[in-house]
Amino acid sequence: MQKIAVIGATGMLGLPVVEELVNAGFQVTALVRDPQSAMQRLPADVRIVQAAVRDIESLEAGLSGQDAVYLNLSIAPSAREGDFHTEKEGLDNIIAASRGAGIKRIAYLSAMIEQLNPDRWWGIDIWRKAIARIKASGLS
Repeated sequence: MQKIAVIGATGMLGLPVVEELVNAGFQVTALVRDPQSAMQRLPADVRIVQAAVRDIESLEAGLSGQDAVYLNLSIAPSAREGDFHTEKEGLDNIIAASRGAGIKRIAYLSAMIEQLNPDRWWGIDIWRKAIARIKASGLS
């Protein structure tokens, strides 16, 4: 397994992971919304592909030829329960695109907020269901 796609590559958690994957000799492809911004932040040897978790076709094109996908997903602090969430609808799109692209392995890291207040418990529920959906996806 040498080719790893990363979703969330430019974030606080994703950037150090990308750097370590590159240092370990993996061929890294970052699926990003803004390629220009990503080029300024990511190591030069990272392949950058424009894709969005709302767009299954762009995800599948970006995942094509990759062995694995590493996900750094989070719920924005300003998000509300009824919003589109990367760990809910976005994850469903990622799983569908991964199957279509022949991805063999999926790794997932969620950025949970350190101090949750009682009205944010819906976020924990989304996170738990995300883990269950990944386990049930049939991807290692």
